[in-house]
Amino acid sequence: MDYLKLERCLYSQWNGSATPRDAATELNKLLPRKKAHSLLREVYQQKQSGACKDIPHRTFLLTCALLRIGKEKYSTVFSALQRLELVKMLSIGFGAFLCNRNKKSQLVISWTDNRFPNLHRWISRFSGRFEDQRYRDLLDIAHGLYALDADGLWQIVKDDPNDLILLNWGYVFGDNGPIHRLPELLDPAQSIRRQAIAFWWRTFPIQLRRENEEEASAILAELSTVPDQVLFPRVYEFFLVERRCPASFQSYLLKPSRHRLFLQELSTGKLRPDWSEVTALGGLIHKIRNRRQRDHCWRLLMDDIKAHLRSGRFIGAIEQSRDFWRLFPEDCLEAFRMDLISWRKTLHTASIDSIIRPQIFHSDMMQLQKIQQLLEITAPSSVDTDPNPPVGSGPDS
Repeated sequence: MDYLKLERCLYSQWNGSATPRDAATELNKLLPRKKAHSLLREVYQQKQSGACKDIPHRTFLLTCALLRIGKEKYSTVFSALQRLELVKMLSIGFGAFLCNRNKKSQLVISWTDNRFPNLHRWISRFSGRFEDQRYRDLLDIAHGLYALDADGLWQIVKDDPNDLILLNWGYVFGDNGPIHRLPELLDPAQSIRRQAIAFWWRTFPIQLRRENEEEASAILAELSTVPDQVLFPRVYEFFLVERRCPASFQSYLLKPSRHRLFLQELSTGKLRPDWSEVTALGGLIHKIRNRRQRDHCWRLLMDDIKAHLRSGRFIGAIEQSRDFWRLFPEDCLEAFRMDLISWRKTLHTASIDSIIRPQIFHSDMMQLQKIQQLLEITAPSSVDTDPNPPVGSGPDS
């Protein structure tokens, strides 16, 4: 069998230069018309005779090809690997490939995480499912190894620079995955993406659930040894995304000793320009007991809101901001109104502007309408301050 051609065909699928269907068609031509056990037995015989030094790589390539063409069941392929004592060879070959130990042929996956300031939102957008058909055979191998060589697979997970297995935790590990091992990945030495993925899967059981306080407290207790500089950003991102954030998570965020971390997160731009999310964060800030710390947070949040308003990126109508302004301190509210009035003076909304700069005029007229609405909503007579607002992460809190 020509393993070099086999490798090229599989790589064309993984790097996207060939569709999975085309790759399967080509693999059918390359593989001899034999059963999986017979093909794998040839590799076993080469191993026994010492005729080939790269048995792990060949085992990996052949397994991928068999899974991709799908002529025999997944369980049949792995049963053959077990009978021929090739599971360890597969684990070694799979690890060498997935962890890019082979300098000549490396797998590089371009995820979109760098476009999302809030990685919890990025993972939630796909519900933790990144099962690209190009990598289905790789995920099938990981799933099979979990049952046969769990410790070996976990080491591959920790060394995988693409985090392919972690991102597809549910597919690989099912409902009974090694959740107890996830705290190992919440380590300062790990990448931020890996930390975020580990926290996402550890908190998966409590996401979008009402009765989750006991389990949430247990999770925080389990993660008590994780440094705050790692854990705090993860809990903060959770708060912004999940509609029902547990009280224990909120208490963690509000602890005075973590105020510096709170300020850092407020400055990162993770807050989405959405009035329900802004209101939830405002409710959390309202709970800060130290007035100086609380005012500092309000100023940072206000800077973020003004930047989003000027860019026109806010989601939803201005009318939806009423609940937020009820939380806002009176002196900060007055300062915000002064900023709105100053902004209004810079707009090109005179009749002559409609003639000499029509595009700017049209854009500024829309901004003027928005400013007028905000001035009306934030007028002292319109804002009814709530001394004990609800705090949560969305309209359903």
